[in-house]
Amino acid sequence: MTKVFLLIAASLLSLKMNAQTFILKGKSEIAVSYGYGTHDMVKDGWGRIPYKSMSENSFGYLNDDMTVRLFGPTTPYAHFNDKQYAGALFVNYYFSPVSWISVGIGSGIEMHSAGLTTGDPTPGVNKEIRIGTYKRRAFTVAPELRLAYSRKPFVNFYALLGLGSTFVVERVENDATNQKITMNDNYFTFQVTPFGVKVGKTLSGFAELGYGYKGIMRVGASYKF
Repeated sequence: MTKVFLLIAASLLSLKMNAQTFILKGKSEIAVSYGYGTHDMVKDGWGRIPYKSMSENSFGYLNDDMTVRLFGPTTPYAHFNDKQYAGALFVNYYFSPVSWISVGIGSGIEMHSAGLTTGDPTPGVNKEIRIGTYKRRAFTVAPELRLAYSRKPFVNFYALLGLGSTFVVERVENDATNQKITMNDNYFTFQVTPFGVKVGKTLSGFAELGYGYKGIMRVGASYKF
């Protein structure tokens, strides 16, 4: 009986040591990346600002009471102009318990801006006047899983899946009075990347094609330690 207990204790100790070795052999990685063509950007058409609080109708004019609240009832045909999109900047941490699996978490920000213009839509009449400014900031936090499906000495091909949440802050400002209206929102978000390639070992560069909060196209650099 004593031998049995000693054998069980030795087995448990061996499992513990192997588990610790497994964990200690894991690699950590920090990645910084830039993505373009995120889900927010493309879901209602390239270059539009399709968010519910400042949405546009099929004619391109604001279809809610935002302009009435901020600019008064005599402001006709208010619409977005000079739309700008800065892309999505992300920072990620990954841990690889084995060489072909990485789990981690990422956080990022993307920015949109536009001018608000009012004018007469009659053909041949050009009386557009800048009346305000629209700004939007979206902050995303998401855990991620990365799986390498082809590994070479200096080149890895992988897929990535992420699920998380995006927190949105929108602000509209009247240029004449500096009056502001701020709106907040949050929603579930995702990233599906079927193709990613990473070149390098300790210091690497990578490129990805996918869809979601990181964009259709994404490039970046990472450091493994």
